[in-house]
Amino acid sequence: MNRLLATSPNCPKCSDDIHDDYSTCWPNDRLEAKGLVGEIRRVVDVKDSFTRMKLEREQAVRDHRNQQEQKARESQRKREELKQIKNDFYRLFAESNPRRRGILLESVLNRLFSATGIAIREASTRVGEPGEGIVEQIDGVIELDGEIYLVEMKWLKGTVGKGDVSQHLVNGAMVESCV
Repeated sequence: MNRLLATSPNCPKCSDDIHDDYSTCWPNDRLEAKGLVGEIRRVVDVKDSFTRMKLEREQAVRDHRNQQEQKARESQRKREELKQIKNDFYRLFAESNPRRRGILLESVLNRLFSATGIAIREASTRVGEPGEGIVEQIDGVIELDGEIYLVEMKWLKGTVGKGDVSQHLVNGAMVESCV
């Protein structure tokens, strides 16, 4: 085999390259040389195929590992975000100013809705006559399963009564302006 594949030292056209027609370097063994070179090419192609499959498999494993790591990082980020929201909520108990506590409560709940994938629109207000200021406020509007819900957030010391809830159900003017 080496005899057939070796270049002829007497042939000026031969170098380390194998010529396509083999006629200049192997005039007597041309067909046998073509067959041997073809067999070598086939073996190399098979080896290359296995190498390609191995590389593709390794890449698939790396891609899967990267996806799992990304999911783990996202899950950790989500846990940290929810923990921060919970801590911010607990800090509200120390706030003595009711107005400030209410504003902070809105922020905490809006962040909670957002972090859990609940679509939310921020608070909206209705201003009265000049000098009257804000006469009505909706703390938020959320969307669940394609349905719109108004969110009213109150910090109460006692139990929630009918009056606390019903006053928000009867005023259609604010409802229409939010939806």
